[in-house]
Amino acid sequence: MSYFEGKIMNSFKRFDLFHRCHAFVIRHSVKVHTLYCTFARKKSENAILYIKSEQLTGKNI
Repeated sequence: MSYFEGKIMNSFKRFDLFHRCHAFVIRHSVKVHTLYCTFARKKSENAILYIKSEQLTGKNI
Protein backbone atom coordinates (compact mmCIF):
# COMPACT_ATOMS: atom_id res chain seq x y z
CA MET A 1 0.00 0.00 0.00
CA SER A 2 1.32 3.40 -0.93
CA TYR A 3 1.46 6.44 1.35
CA PHE A 4 -1.25 8.03 -0.81
CA GLU A 5 -3.59 5.06 -0.41
CA GLY A 6 -3.00 5.06 3.32
CA LYS A 7 -3.89 8.74 3.59
CA ILE A 8 -7.09 8.25 1.57
CA MET A 9 -8.14 5.33 3.75
CA ASN A 10 -7.50 7.40 6.86
CA SER A 11 -9.72 10.16 5.52
CA PHE A 12 -12.54 7.72 4.79
CA LYS A 13 -12.17 6.05 8.16
CA ARG A 14 -12.59 9.44 9.78
CA PHE A 15 -15.93 9.89 8.00
CA ASP A 16 -17.19 6.32 8.50
CA LEU A 17 -16.73 5.52 4.82
CA PHE A 18 -13.70 3.27 5.21
CA HIS A 19 -15.69 0.02 5.31
CA ARG A 20 -17.42 0.89 2.03
CA CYS A 21 -14.42 2.21 0.11
CA HIS A 22 -11.22 0.56 1.31
CA ALA A 23 -11.30 -2.32 -1.19
CA PHE A 24 -11.59 0.09 -4.12
CA VAL A 25 -8.87 2.36 -2.78
CA ILE A 26 -6.48 -0.56 -2.52
CA ARG A 27 -7.26 -2.01 -5.95
CA HIS A 28 -7.51 1.04 -8.15
CA SER A 29 -5.09 3.69 -9.30
CA VAL A 30 -5.06 7.34 -8.29
CA LYS A 31 -7.02 8.19 -11.44
CA VAL A 32 -10.04 6.31 -10.14
CA HIS A 33 -10.08 8.15 -6.82
CA THR A 34 -12.07 10.98 -8.39
CA LEU A 35 -15.04 8.61 -8.27
CA TYR A 36 -14.93 8.71 -4.49
CA CYS A 37 -15.27 12.47 -4.45
CA THR A 38 -18.90 12.14 -5.55
CA PHE A 39 -19.46 9.37 -3.02
CA ALA A 40 -17.81 11.35 -0.25
CA ARG A 41 -19.87 14.44 -1.00
CA LYS A 42 -22.95 12.62 0.27
CA LYS A 43 -21.28 12.33 3.65
CA SER A 44 -18.97 15.29 4.02
CA GLU A 45 -17.68 18.22 2.01
CA ASN A 46 -14.51 17.97 4.08
CA ALA A 47 -13.86 14.52 2.68
CA ILE A 48 -14.06 15.66 -0.93
CA LEU A 49 -11.72 18.57 -0.25
CA TYR A 50 -9.30 16.26 1.53
CA ILE A 51 -9.20 13.84 -1.37
CA LYS A 52 -8.75 16.54 -3.99
CA SER A 53 -5.93 18.05 -1.96
CA GLU A 54 -4.23 14.66 -1.72
CA GLN A 55 -4.49 14.20 -5.48
CA LEU A 56 -2.95 17.57 -6.28
CA THR A 57 -0.30 17.96 -3.61
CA GLY A 58 0.08 14.70 -1.69
CA LYS A 59 -0.36 16.75 1.49
CA ASN A 60 -3.10 17.39 3.99
CA ILE A 61 -5.02 20.63 3.72
